[in-house]
Amino acid sequence: MQSSWSRYLEYACLAVLSLTLALAPVYAGKLFVWQDMLFAALVFLALLLAACGARRFARAMPATYAWLLLGVLLLAIAAAATGVYKHGSLLALGQLAAYLGAFALCSSLAGNKRFATALTWSLLAGAVIAAAWGLREYMYTVMRGGDVSWRIFGPFNNPNSLAGYLVVLLPLSLALLWRGLRENRGEGPRWEAIGGLFGTLLMGLALLLTGSKAGILAALIGLMVFAVIAPRPSSRASRIARRAAAIGVLVVVLLAVLLPPIRARITTAFSTQSHSAAFRWYTWLGTIDMLKARPLLGFGPGTFQYAYPRYARAGFTQMAHESYLQWAAEMGIPAALLLLATLLLIARTIWRRLRVSDATARLIPAAALAGLCGFALHNLVDYPWYVSATGATMWALLGIAIAQGEDVPHPRPFGPYWRAWLAGLAAAILLLAALGLRAQSIAAGADAITGRGLYAAAANRYRQALAWDRLDADLWVKLSHIQEAMGRGGDKTQLVAAVNSRLRVAQLRPTQPENYRRLGRLYEHFGDLPSAVSATQKAIEYQPLYPKALAQLGRLYEKLGQDDLAAEAYQRLVAIYDSPYRTAHALEILGEYSYVEGWIFLGKQKLAEGDGQAAQVILSLAARELARQLNELETHRELLEEMGAWDPEVQSRARNRATEVLALLEGTDDPLTRLRMAALWAVLKRPDKARQLAQDNPLLQPDSPRPPEWEEEDAQIVRKLREILAGGEADSSG
Repeated sequence: MQSSWSRYLEYACLAVLSLTLALAPVYAGKLFVWQDMLFAALVFLALLLAACGARRFARAMPATYAWLLLGVLLLAIAAAATGVYKHGSLLALGQLAAYLGAFALCSSLAGNKRFATALTWSLLAGAVIAAAWGLREYMYTVMRGGDVSWRIFGPFNNPNSLAGYLVVLLPLSLALLWRGLRENRGEGPRWEAIGGLFGTLLMGLALLLTGSKAGILAALIGLMVFAVIAPRPSSRASRIARRAAAIGVLVVVLLAVLLPPIRARITTAFSTQSHSAAFRWYTWLGTIDMLKARPLLGFGPGTFQYAYPRYARAGFTQMAHESYLQWAAEMGIPAALLLLATLLLIARTIWRRLRVSDATARLIPAAALAGLCGFALHNLVDYPWYVSATGATMWALLGIAIAQGEDVPHPRPFGPYWRAWLAGLAAAILLLAALGLRAQSIAAGADAITGRGLYAAAANRYRQALAWDRLDADLWVKLSHIQEAMGRGGDKTQLVAAVNSRLRVAQLRPTQPENYRRLGRLYEHFGDLPSAVSATQKAIEYQPLYPKALAQLGRLYEKLGQDDLAAEAYQRLVAIYDSPYRTAHALEILGEYSYVEGWIFLGKQKLAEGDGQAAQVILSLAARELARQLNELETHRELLEEMGAWDPEVQSRARNRATEVLALLEGTDDPLTRLRMAALWAVLKRPDKARQLAQDNPLLQPDSPRPPEWEEEDAQIVRKLREILAGGEADSSG
């Protein structure tokens, strides 16, 4: 009876783990909190089933690995205890523990050939789902929008994340193709070869369409590693594999050159976003500064985005785009080094699995090493480690590979004490994940009714969610937004509640600048300007390069009549405009309106001092930026409305500021200033004013010399004004 019960638990564990890995891209491909919770819950459900009596759940990995991984976990827990956001650290610890749990389960179950086959096919199924999803997305985009340069996301949060997932599994698909061709030589379909070929072609095409430069390069290197180590040295298969690798590289180049959709995708990927390298460089420098500040225990697992702003040199980012630096910054140098050492030892053990007489037995270990090489390279410039679907897949593949080969030691069954300890740990994590998922489910309902304007009902839902998970600062932030919206409608008690919610966020996440800036706005609404100044200064303390906070601080000092302090804040603000913080960023983003506030104040100050020329230079910059801002707002209005980010107050304020700037600059005879004023009138839908200022402007002549202050944006203005003078479109669509 006990044997039968153990067998049922064993198959249940295998089924849960296989489905978890196969569907990982669908439910764990993004950086959503609920996805990380669900992923951890499923892995630990499988671990609980195994610990409760599955026959083949045994210590398959060397004891050294277990102690090293336990050391990594203990150091990560110590870092979390001293970290800056406990909820984020708990999520990251759950993710790390789930990775190690998937590794332990796969290394234990894969000792059985049938189980190893099931787990391997589940990994391939996940890759096929992700690739097919991305290809369907590409075809839909091409057919509906005609955009052949679209970068596919699939079920992931961005194209680079999809590429990182495919990098890990592409060698495995080739290994299955190779094994299927060698082993199944009898009658009947060669299903393994068919699946491997289908997966390889699908993943290869999807990888190209992601346009991920680092992902494609990492995949090519991983495939070359596989071609070198998979066959036995000096064998005929080795020579064939190397030639096939060379042909594969040529095929990739030919696809990029000959096929129009892929050619457009690759050339676009390599020719645009030139700021990407600069953004990464400055982000790494800021991460190194974080590392210097807390070298031993870091800021806590999963807290990068909350601690990084204080050290930021480039635009906002949630990730360091360099996983090794981020590990060290979050968990400390000792934990990062221990984790790297453990991975190297695991790689060495898998390398030893290549010393087998059976040529096909080498393929899965070789695929795991090749996938690990690609994964390691991609983590140098991105963050596949932090995407649960990718990280778990890599650890699962390592676990399967470590159980292959003729020299695998016989696994020792876990004793009752260890099984009880593991079952208790799994049950505890399952309970925590269930509480968190319940809170996220209620919050999702609150998000939905917030969009319909049912603020009171949404506030009640958020309070219910907080009853299940009071450490989640994001829930307090959402509640404060609702309370502030109701308070601005006339209910002052809701504004007080919003302040209290913001103060609670400050307790949970004391280093988040945006929270202090919002708190300052609430105090300003109450008329408590000293408290507003104090909160805004706190925001700037935790993010010195923060345009919105500096603009807010300048405005508060203006209200207090402290113009010298206001000028100092605005000077710090406009100094950011030409810094890497504005020019280097991960994605093309809407411009920052705050700089305009600084230029207008400083320009008016120069006018008051009688320095008209300096005022004109400063206000000319404000005119150009306002034209760009208003144009961007109008161009992206539909998208912003769909995202719920459209704020008509911002557009109204920008239009009022535009009118003010144009009035201050009226009568100027400087050609460059008149050019920028004409562009601003055009965006304000006044083509008559635009033509009046553009008429006879020497800068519109092709051979006219450009002033020293000329910038690329001015060249775009010239093209637009020429259209207006020629009778073309005069609205903001240009």
